[in-house]
Amino acid sequence: MTSEENSPKTEGADRFGTGEAEWPTGGPGDTVVRVMLVLFTLGFGFAVKLFGPLLAIACDSCQDGVRTLRFGGAIEILSDYVVPVVTLVTAVAFLAPDDGVKAGVIGLAILGALFFVMVALGHAA
Repeated sequence: MTSEENSPKTEGADRFGTGEAEWPTGGPGDTVVRVMLVLFTLGFGFAVKLFGPLLAIACDSCQDGVRTLRFGGAIEILSDYVVPVVTLVTAVAFLAPDDGVKAGVIGLAILGALFFVMVALGHAA
C-alpha cells in the first residue's frame, strides 16, 4: 500500500484531475479586496508625494525651520514625476488577473523606498 492509496481524495479536484483543490479566485470578494488595495495604493502614493518632500526639508535646529537643500532638484523630480507614475502602475498592477497582487505589493515597497530616498536626500549634507 502506498501513501497515495491511504490519503483521502480531495472533493474539489482541479480541472486537470490532479486531486489538488485550488484557492477560489475571481469572485466578488476578490474584486472588492483588489479595489480596496487600489484605493490604499492611491492614498499611500498621495501621502508619499505630499509628506516626502516636507519631511526632507524640515529642520528643527534651522532658524526658519527649513534646511538648505543640496539635492532639491532630485527630490522635486522624484515627487513630481516618479512617485505618481509608480503609484498609477501599482494601482493598475493590482487589477491584473495573474499575479497582480504580487506586483502591487512590489510597487508599494517601491513607493516606501522612494519615500525614504527623498527624506535621505533632504538630510544629506
